[in-house]
Amino acid sequence: MYNLKKQIADIGKKLADKGLSPGFSGNISVRFGDKILVTPSGYSLGELEADDIVVLDFDFNMIEGDKKPSSESKMHALIYKKRSDLNALIHCHSPKASVFAVNGVPLIQPILAENIFTLGDIPVAKYFLPSSDELAAEVSSFFDVHDCVLMQNHGVIVGGKDLRTAFYKMDTVEYYAEVCILANLTGKPCELSDEQKREIIELRKRH
Repeated sequence: MYNLKKQIADIGKKLADKGLSPGFSGNISVRFGDKILVTPSGYSLGELEADDIVVLDFDFNMIEGDKKPSSESKMHALIYKKRSDLNALIHCHSPKASVFAVNGVPLIQPILAENIFTLGDIPVAKYFLPSSDELAAEVSSFFDVHDCVLMQNHGVIVGGKDLRTAFYKMDTVEYYAEVCILANLTGKPCELSDEQKREIIELRKRH
């Protein structure tokens, strides 16, 4: 468990160094059996140490730690309950993906094969008060079929089979958002056809 805590702190620093988690925003969690390791509330992800990570059960009882857990812990727990294949979640207010979130625009323009392969379509969950039960239910509902969801007027959350995978998915989301913004500002992007998208999705199933 300590190694996972250290990994969470290390990933937090990487997110901050890349500018994906400004200020005190964002949270990270990892499933560990019947427990959830989650970042504390009110701390910069870039300044976390392993001992700062809080351990909860799925009823949100504190198992280990002396800090207040992230206010979005319930959302993380609901997603884990839906998806046994996801063991790590990262929520960030990354600037470029957040542009799409605040505009209520899903990231679905088929212009990058890598994004289709890694994440597929990225929908927008409608706005509810941050940390509310309503937001947790709304966002988790999209994880039935998606690994990444934009949160309207809020940010973005991604899930992965492990923390490393979740981090690279978050990095890919931000890159994709930036390419979409720049491509549409500078011209008319060449979009992949539905058939080309299907080929990429089939390729993903084989890997």
